[in-house]
Amino acid sequence: MTRFIILMVWLLCSQLILAQTDKVVRPILLDKFTLSGIGLEKVTMKDTPERDFFQKRLYRGKEISVFVVSSQSWTAPFDAFWFDEFIYILHGKGKVHLDNREDMTFNSGEYFFAPKGFPGKWEVQAGENYHYELSVITNRRADSTNVSKTKAPHLLDPSIMSGVDITWDEDGLYQEMLADGVELQIFLQAEQPRTVEITSWEKEQLISVQSGIVQLTDSDGEEHTYYTGDFFILPEAYKGTWHSQGHSLCKYVVVQKAT
Repeated sequence: MTRFIILMVWLLCSQLILAQTDKVVRPILLDKFTLSGIGLEKVTMKDTPERDFFQKRLYRGKEISVFVVSSQSWTAPFDAFWFDEFIYILHGKGKVHLDNREDMTFNSGEYFFAPKGFPGKWEVQAGENYHYELSVITNRRADSTNVSKTKAPHLLDPSIMSGVDITWDEDGLYQEMLADGVELQIFLQAEQPRTVEITSWEKEQLISVQSGIVQLTDSDGEEHTYYTGDFFILPEAYKGTWHSQGHSLCKYVVVQKAT
């Protein structure tokens, strides 16, 4: 009887270990409810408790985190910007006041990159309402002495983003660097419609579909479809099938931890 019990316990433990080992990694669509500005949580800022500030984390992975951040119109000065940040403005404006340089303004619907280490003031504008934006940062900071070669925030190049100058490599693929920071890298990627098997995705990424459709089928057969305008996470170690469609191409922005 004792041997039988030991055998049953061993079999149960083995099944649990196999179940954990075979856990399916799935892509994650960013919550459209939150991206619409609904359900944001009010946060009291330590340095400016009088400020109306809201935040909700949409994703925290191994390397990157994604937030929706909102504020009343406000200006925050700093000696050195705290981190590399990818930003997509959902409502309002962002204005950057730079020391000894011309101010820059970023508007709703625009993508831009803010590099770690630049000095100045960050102003958000929303009139009598609230500014809000999608923000991507890394979970770990680069060394404080390691700052981006890019010394000021910049709009992700609209000419490159337009895709007019896309030229295909021999595999029908295209990639262009949009920002190369010490913590984040941002690319524009495109491809001719294709189907490819993913044996193990190497890098955790936020993907913003700019044109076309991306369809993913997980290793267990579950399907996910992402359309133009969608943001989704493709986790590290994902296994499955990638199928893209589009009017001659599928185009997307990729944000990842710097290599």
